[in-house]
Amino acid sequence: MNIEWIRERVSTALMNVCIIENGPLSAMEEQAILVTDRFKRNPIRYAGEIKSRYRLPSHPLKIKQKHAKGKSKPLINEVTYRTSSWRRGIHQLPNEMRLWLLYCYGDYQYYREQILIVPYIWHEFQRLNSKKRITKKVKQRLQSLTLLAIQTVKAEINQTAKKYTDVKLAELLGVSADAWRKSYKLYWICLLDCCYQLDRDSLFKISALS
Repeated sequence: MNIEWIRERVSTALMNVCIIENGPLSAMEEQAILVTDRFKRNPIRYAGEIKSRYRLPSHPLKIKQKHAKGKSKPLINEVTYRTSSWRRGIHQLPNEMRLWLLYCYGDYQYYREQILIVPYIWHEFQRLNSKKRITKKVKQRLQSLTLLAIQTVKAEINQTAKKYTDVKLAELLGVSADAWRKSYKLYWICLLDCCYQLDRDSLFKISALS
């Protein structure tokens, strides 16, 4: 299955569609208009003496119906309708997959989801490296890179990536470039791979649901 096609569908489903849909007032404007001309067609009539006057029952009211001018707007725009099954599917996913898709393919309103993905990515990293001996200091420094790995993968997927050189990443951790290449670089690649794996799993899962 074409993963780029799935990405396009998810992005479309989550984008902020700037098409004005009907609100309650505009919907009322488009309803049929009843023209009664009440006082011309059904005047009020009274009977009896002055002290005992009473109002006669009204005759059936004659009305005519017409419609408001202009073309009626759809209650929901076409893009929103066509992508509704994808949005439903996204919210049926496991939490980490749902958060990833919202953050990676949604618009700015899903920005905070990146923080919530960090524990999952770090857990996956530890699982994959459980048999390796990593010092506490190295592990702490790697953990601080988890959020950056998430942001980097999102940027690469959306083709807005800022390239981090070995020297720059070493500076971020406060270590030398040689120390980075020797003790951290392979683990950094592993963090990125964890993010890419979550992306692939999430996309194939949502495709099956939609």
